[in-house]
Amino acid sequence: MKEEELKKQQAYIHSKIKRCINKDNPKLKPIYDGVADIHAYLKSSPRIMWILKEPYGDFTETGKPKNNGLESFPDWFNKDNFWEEVDAHNKPFYRTISTVTFNIQNNKRKKQRDLSPEEIHNTIKQIAFINMSKFPGETSTPSNKLESLYTDWEDILKEQRTIYKPNIIIFGNTFHYFKEVLGIKVKPIHRTSGKWSADKYEKDGIIYIDAYHPSRKNDDYVLSILKTIDKK
Repeated sequence: MKEEELKKQQAYIHSKIKRCINKDNPKLKPIYDGVADIHAYLKSSPRIMWILKEPYGDFTETGKPKNNGLESFPDWFNKDNFWEEVDAHNKPFYRTISTVTFNIQNNKRKKQRDLSPEEIHNTIKQIAFINMSKFPGETSTPSNKLESLYTDWEDILKEQRTIYKPNIIIFGNTFHYFKEVLGIKVKPIHRTSGKWSADKYEKDGIIYIDAYHPSRKNDDYVLSILKTIDKK
């Protein structure tokens, strides 16, 4: 996979996302996701993709989501002052996914508090950061709505898995929406026990991790994923 080719493919997918219309709120604009630093992503080992639910937006007085000025996660992640711009509520979320990814890629067992802002930022930039829906939504979304969101974005999500060619995909409470299309019918090859259990599947050389959503999780969550991936 060549860097320039992946940049073109990501730009093409962003152009497709841009043309999508929100059926419930046509004025709502999608937020691009993907990889911020494609050069670093391609050099990373293993290449890691996170698939989460949907970005959170600001809200109107009636509780409806609206765009908060964010148009592109990759562009935001590439900003020098990214970490300073993350509000206190969302810092634990980005710290958690960075700690999991950093430890996997560097064969470490660092705790969340041990990662420096620079390590968090550099790690975030080399993640394939994917939301199941590209439109900002509520802080809590009913499962029946998420099912329809997956259906709405299924083709683009498939393209994203194809172009980024991740070695590991970590699903943040989203695996059950993808399991059938991935053709995974067997039981997990390993499951970590405990409060934040995580299941490991492997197919066609790709490792799939069915985990809880990383929001507001502690080091036990990080360790559950690391143990699951390490288990042969």
